Amino acid sequence: MTTEIPVVRVDATQKIKVFSRTVRFALDEDVFRQDARETLHLSGWVIHRRRSIRCVILHKASETLALGKLTEHRPRVHQQFPTYPDAGRAGFDFTLPAPPSGHYELSAELDNGKRIRLAEIELVRRSQPKLLFLSLIHI
Repeated sequence: MTTEIPVVRVDATQKIKVFSRTVRFALDEDVFRQDARETLHLSGWVIHRRRSIRCVILHKASETLALGKLTEHRPRVHQQFPTYPDAGRAGFDFTLPAPPSGHYELSAELDNGKRIRLAEIELVRRSQPKLLFLSLIHI
């Protein structure tokens, strides 16, 4: 017996160049493996070579859906980029009620108010079969 359950999957594409000299950014692997039916969890890290980053913003057009502060300690980021401001607390981690499927953007807001686009995130609704397994034991 199979029943179709709508599942929202997260697909994301980084918009910045991987070898950018001013901004470094990555989403954590668990972001891509989640089923965002009820909640959406975003985590990762971002640093700028010369500026501090106020927050990470999930938005659609001009509508802000969530803000994530950079409060998570990321020792490996700090070890790799010790001269970047705030590299020691470059991690963000926030959860919000899952928005409808569609295209969203993730941006970083710098200390001077400028926004830098980090990634395009697409929430994709997919049907996933729910399987029921019965095992019959003969006595």
